[in-house]
Amino acid sequence: MKAIDVIGRTSIELKEFQHSAEFQFERQQERIEANMPIVEYETGISSLREMLDAKMNAAFQEFNDQISRLTKKTDKRLSVFDTKLKEVEANTFWKIKDYEKLLEARPTMQYVKSAITDEFRSILVKARVYTDEEI
Repeated sequence: MKAIDVIGRTSIELKEFQHSAEFQFERQQERIEANMPIVEYETGISSLREMLDAKMNAAFQEFNDQISRLTKKTDKRLSVFDTKLKEVEANTFWKIKDYEKLLEARPTMQYVKSAITDEFRSILVKARVYTDEEI
């Protein structure tokens, strides 16, 4: 076989394949258009995209609203907490000051010992004076 024969047969086979492929492509196009025309498909995709965009925007808006509500609720609770904390701090400070005053007024052990000693000496002095008078 000559090279020219091989090239000729190959070119004929390629031409037949090209014609067959074009025919199959056209038939597939007709099937697609018969099921759903391209314009209708593009319109459907466009409306689907718009619907999904609207749903996503609505979901994002709802999410943002929920975050806003939770932020406000948290701010209110923090405000109440801060108020109660300041109240507890003020009461605690007042109690500490009150206890400090009570402790300042409370007699110490040294004061008690000193008072007892002084009183004991006073009694001894009185007893001695009393005893000296009798003699």
